[in-house]
Amino acid sequence: MLPETNLNGPPALVCRNSIIQAYSPLVSLISSHTADELAETLGFDSFLQLLRPFGCGLEGLFKTKTPQLVTKTFSEFSVRFLGSIMELLSVQVADSDYQLGQTRQHVPYPQLYKQNSLELLMAEYIKQANIEIKAEDNPILLDDSLPKAAGGAVDIRNSIYLKYFTKLVSSPTIVSFETFNHPVAQLFVVSVNDQMEKLAVLVHTFKHFQLPKYINPEDILLHVCIVSELDGASEKQFQQAIKAELGLASSVLILRGTGERTTVRHAVTSIEEDLQDIHLPSHRANSTIYATDAAAIREFVANMLQFQLLPFMERRILSWDDQVVSPRKSITGKFFSVSKRMFGSGPNPKLFIQQALHEYNAMEGFYHHLAPEQIIRKAADWLFMMRDYKTAYANYELLKKDFLTSKAWAYSASAQEFAIVAMLMGTSYTIPPTSLSPRTVTRALIDTSAPITNLTKVCTEIVAPYLDNLSYSYLSRANLRTFNARAIVVIGELLLGTNPWYVSSLTNVWLTKLIDQNIGHIGQCLVHERISYAHSISVHTAAKVLVSVEPDEPEEEDTFVNSAKLPERNYATMGLTRDRKAALWALIASREWDPVAKPTQVALCLQSTQAVYDPARLTWIGRENELLGKLQKGLSY
Repeated sequence: MLPETNLNGPPALVCRNSIIQAYSPLVSLISSHTADELAETLGFDSFLQLLRPFGCGLEGLFKTKTPQLVTKTFSEFSVRFLGSIMELLSVQVADSDYQLGQTRQHVPYPQLYKQNSLELLMAEYIKQANIEIKAEDNPILLDDSLPKAAGGAVDIRNSIYLKYFTKLVSSPTIVSFETFNHPVAQLFVVSVNDQMEKLAVLVHTFKHFQLPKYINPEDILLHVCIVSELDGASEKQFQQAIKAELGLASSVLILRGTGERTTVRHAVTSIEEDLQDIHLPSHRANSTIYATDAAAIREFVANMLQFQLLPFMERRILSWDDQVVSPRKSITGKFFSVSKRMFGSGPNPKLFIQQALHEYNAMEGFYHHLAPEQIIRKAADWLFMMRDYKTAYANYELLKKDFLTSKAWAYSASAQEFAIVAMLMGTSYTIPPTSLSPRTVTRALIDTSAPITNLTKVCTEIVAPYLDNLSYSYLSRANLRTFNARAIVVIGELLLGTNPWYVSSLTNVWLTKLIDQNIGHIGQCLVHERISYAHSISVHTAAKVLVSVEPDEPEEEDTFVNSAKLPERNYATMGLTRDRKAALWALIASREWDPVAKPTQVALCLQSTQAVYDPARLTWIGRENELLGKLQKGLSY
């Protein structure tokens, strides 16, 4: 059973929940001027800003059906709200360095984010974090979208990496080879005082907008939200008129704007939006709302998700599975696919045109939305958003050979990336708790041998080869370094959430490779710290057992104590932990941070090395000509 999507728990669980929220169904929103004015009276710049915080962690009873008609129930679900896809595409094209249709060495795909913008945002966040650490004895997290815990500076240090991780997975960039940022639904928000002609213009503008050829307009659910301050008969009349004239379903949202105010959780936003909030505080989203309005918005979003969005996605997935996916899996479908690639479609012009629509457009770098490969990819992404990771993994695997044959390198790399992510999201390796009984200890070690064997096999046969292929395709073939950074960080975090002792070596190898790439100075420092963290949690099960076992008989006190002798260590666990490697990488991270530029980060890193580099036990480790001594001397300035 999938864990609940709350942001409390160990960092691996927090990162997993961030992935679930970042790849939830996307709703594009278009609001009328009257609806935005109503949102302004509540303290928000637009209706999108008002609605956005309530899409994360919706509580209720959400049921989904797999293509095998198996029902899954979730006690919470998430949905993302973004602005109009027309505006997003316009901004993206304006910011793109390449134009579609030009002959270039690399296909003109946009990056996930601007490296300079991410570096600037993280620098601002670290600056605020350092101020908070120095100002309070028990500081709180500065970002409401990240988990809060009573751990002081350590929590803020963790929040810096979680901020970095969240920005990697929450980019709103629209690309052809991933459909997570293609809207599943289009929500039109109008006031009850708006005329029908106003809504008709909004719908007409959207329907006649020229979407990219890799997005099918029929795969977007159209829904209308009628905002009102009072619950009367005019809302029902407006709904009936919308159904009769436009043929669209609608819902009513009552915002009374009275009562006590409550705090709302800030939504996860893009890097550019965060920078705008920092430099333009007047545009920062409001953090309070009336309690009655908050309850009404939560109910509206939950009902739309439960009764409109999820059933629509289920119907489309079942249709795609019957028409495209299942025939492709059959022997006849495989034979037809091979014969079509080898012999073509024949001299018939209509068949030639149809084949051209279904083939990969190497010049512009996409499949047409009618192509089976694009449909299967969308089905896999929708299954991922509905948390059916097993079926999503099967669909990603189904596409791998077709993408390689067509030399669609970005498609191939992305399919392999999310095949690994889907596999790790849908798999959990449970280690039995340690016990003081030797018999129970032996049984625990035997019981854990099966999942450990499977995990090692998965890493060797699937994860490692896929990472090699996708990293080469992202970097050398498609020039998508930001996608490569996201893939390595996300897969590494999911691996650390299984059994760190057996997977940390693979994770650290790829994180080390990531350091050598262009991820910025702050990104390199954070990756150094994460490698140290991966080593610190790599503890063999036997070591956990040995540490917890109490001696049967008390040890006899020595009659003579040699003061020059080093204190005894727990030699029984030697080789079963990686504390020294963790301390070494923390020391390297301290050097990268630089004690003059970032003294607070250096002090936090050095604090994590005290258990290994104890000056009372190892007097030579703090010499002035050694790295630790140089760092400590730098902090004293």
